[in-house]
Amino acid sequence: MIESGRGSKGSAVTKTARPPSVRFRGREGDNGAAGDALASVPSIRIASYRFGSVVIDGAKYTEDVIVFPDRVSPHWWRKERHLLQLADLDEALAGPPEVLIVGSGSQQCLQVAPEVSTRTRELGVELLVFDTRTACRTFNEVLPRRRAVAVLHLTC
Repeated sequence: MIESGRGSKGSAVTKTARPPSVRFRGREGDNGAAGDALASVPSIRIASYRFGSVVIDGAKYTEDVIVFPDRVSPHWWRKERHLLQLADLDEALAGPPEVLIVGSGSQQCLQVAPEVSTRTRELGVELLVFDTRTACRTFNEVLPRRRAVAVLHLTC
């Protein structure tokens, strides 16, 4: 099933049906039933990245995004264009994920404030920062094994 339309800011978005689910185990070292239980989560796959755009599950996005295991939050923007601050990550860290992957742009212009590293460490979230192409590849590799969220800066 394919649906076409316009995003909230007028950019074209094309959606396809979701791929099959993958299953995750609880975090290593968790105790009790929650750590042993399997949770079914739809799998998101980043198909491609080019400067200024990313294709995720058949939909093309031309603005920065947050990619969750089961959905995409489009039109992600920060308080300061090229500085990732803790306040910019409220949605991404809700949960929290096991791994936060930052795509810092093709030229790695997006800088990560020290407070982000401190807070992710306190939450027990592994923070990985890469150029956006590497971040997309890493998200696809990590997601089948761990709960990952990617925040992707699509340009510089």
